Amino acid sequence: MNKSILTLLCCSFLTPTIVLAQEDTPLPFEDVIVNSIEDAAPPRLTEGTVAAPETSLNEPVAEEQAAESAPVQQAEPEVRAIPHSGLYYDADSLGPNPLTANKVPREVDPKYEPGSRFVVVQKGAGSGTLQAQIVAGKRAISLGRHSSALEIFEGLYERAPSSRQVLLGLAISQQNNGFTESAIATYEELLEIDPNNIEASVNMLGLIKVRYPAVAFRRLKELWDKNPQSASIAAQLGLTSASSGNVPDALRYLGIAASLEPHNASHFYNMAVLSDQAGATHDAINFYQKALEVDVTYAGGRSIPREDVYDRLSFLRRL
Repeated sequence: MNKSILTLLCCSFLTPTIVLAQEDTPLPFEDVIVNSIEDAAPPRLTEGTVAAPETSLNEPVAEEQAAESAPVQQAEPEVRAIPHSGLYYDADSLGPNPLTANKVPREVDPKYEPGSRFVVVQKGAGSGTLQAQIVAGKRAISLGRHSSALEIFEGLYERAPSSRQVLLGLAISQQNNGFTESAIATYEELLEIDPNNIEASVNMLGLIKVRYPAVAFRRLKELWDKNPQSASIAAQLGLTSASSGNVPDALRYLGIAASLEPHNASHFYNMAVLSDQAGATHDAINFYQKALEVDVTYAGGRSIPREDVYDRLSFLRRL
């Protein structure tokens, strides 16, 4: 595994922070001055923490693949009795047949009605299986319990180092805990297995864009040319343009991201920050207001730093 030694550059503060589309929680605004309205500095662009991966949990994991590759021995079919538990239901009432669509499921006793079709619901995976642990890790990420998520995915990596889901979860957990170099190395390891993983590419390029902005922008542009409907790529192109000082391009790409994801407050917030930095007060006010509206409507008021935005709006409206 290529251990790249790269450092995530924190944005210098005198300006707001851009929130990336994948993130639910922005980076802390430790440099924001909110002691007085007159001295209040605009919030700065932030990328926040990385959200849990949305890849399917149905893909075979290493343990299951190993089991599937083992030779199958033909065995005589075993005939066993089905005990009656009182929890079997007539399958005819559960299908798409319009004649039975509103029919109440009827309990079926296999002992006395052996010719009936019935439904049996079983738990798909035990708590200690790889899939169940991946779900637990994703849940920890979504709840912001990044230390717990990292511990879970580190353990899963020992069990299934080639699992794409495990590698992505581990990289995201490392990134959210501030282990930038390890996160980049894990993203690279995942991309060796899955070169077309857009989420891994975007996250990794977001980590290296400040130190190597030209390289990051070029690679993001290549991704964008192949995936012109990806809001995450457009948002990262905006962030990369902003870090290079190209405000017009940054606003353009963030505007595209907002059009693709109109329910993501972070895009509007980042456009507000950039407009604020550029002195476009009217645009900044409109974008801040839109960000607050989308945030409370679709994110429960948790996706942007609302108090900082209110402080900044109070100051801008008095200009």
